[in-house]
Amino acid sequence: AGASLSTALIIVAVVLLVNCWTLCMIVEAGHRRDLFDIGALIGDISALSGRAASALQLATNVGVWISMFLCLIGYFIVIADSGFMLFKEDPTTLKANHYAKYMQLRILMTTVGLVVIVPLCFLDTSKLAFTSALIFFVTMLIFGVICYEFVDRLRMGPVAENKFWTGVDTKPLCVLGFAKGSIAMCATLFQCIIIQMCVLPMYASLEDRTPRKFKHVIYSSFSFLFVLLTAFAVIGYFAFGVTKQHGVSDNVLKNLPDFAFARIAQGLMIVAIIGVYPIMIIPMVAPIESSSYKRFAPAAVCVIAILSCVLAWFNDELSTANIWNGSLSVGIFVGLLPALIGYFHLGRNVILMSVLAVSGFVLCILGFIYGKNYVDDLAQSCYLPAWNA
Repeated sequence: AGASLSTALIIVAVVLLVNCWTLCMIVEAGHRRDLFDIGALIGDISALSGRAASALQLATNVGVWISMFLCLIGYFIVIADSGFMLFKEDPTTLKANHYAKYMQLRILMTTVGLVVIVPLCFLDTSKLAFTSALIFFVTMLIFGVICYEFVDRLRMGPVAENKFWTGVDTKPLCVLGFAKGSIAMCATLFQCIIIQMCVLPMYASLEDRTPRKFKHVIYSSFSFLFVLLTAFAVIGYFAFGVTKQHGVSDNVLKNLPDFAFARIAQGLMIVAIIGVYPIMIIPMVAPIESSSYKRFAPAAVCVIAILSCVLAWFNDELSTANIWNGSLSVGIFVGLLPALIGYFHLGRNVILMSVLAVSGFVLCILGFIYGKNYVDDLAQSCYLPAWNA
């Protein structure tokens, strides 16, 4: 909502292309070295001294932990947000008027999720394969609800009288604009798509794996992602308006209308997140599993799950967690590490790899500086409105 339609579509395309490119580099290097942990791949750079390689490997593992941990906190935030909507409670209003009840419900819902999640973390990941299909189904269901809401907005009458499509300056939706919210969208989108820290364990489990086969999978899936993300961006923007005060939320699930299909989507989203959560813990405990401290891996899983749950009690802003996580991730996992892997393991052009590393670092810093959507600022930075208000 803070980026404009055209800018958003460009961001989606660029983010997908850069992620696809860096993922293929990481997988090709891992395949050549027969290493399926990104930290180990960094530590295997022969051009670095033993101490430097060990320090960089440690920093990589710490980066994985921080990024994935922020992601896990976000999962519990979504569980709580969806739970409130299932109980037909507006979390913002409830927090302002009945804070004690708000906290009780929040703690209850996230704790129930935790109790279900922890045992699932010790299952073989093949038992959780259903989550991919479930997430796809839930995503399509949510998209259908958003399309319904968009059609409902069309029934509201003239544009000038439609409060969801006019802001404080009576500015309409923006087709082309350049505002600070573009940085937040870029960081958030990277956070949604980045799987660089998970891709090598995933590649290791691919049957008859080859880099060429992986490229086919990633190209196909990312092509579909482009269609899905752009459709979500356009229809969602038209459905929920241009200003924060008129309905745009940091979590689209909060914007869904109160009817049966929307509540079903909220409930299934909780189920899907509970199923995905254990898969996302894998890269966090991978360094422990491959070390002499392997016996402590189960305890680490429990500590990670409990801490992420507890921190979600006191943090209810999904956008902040996503933007910070995306900013950190793009600097490390899309910029620095693929650049090192591409140059040292694959012999890629040093200038190109340097540009990749520097670009990731710059976007990382900008994401932390401009860590909001700046939805309302777009009205003053729109160069091509959808219509004349």
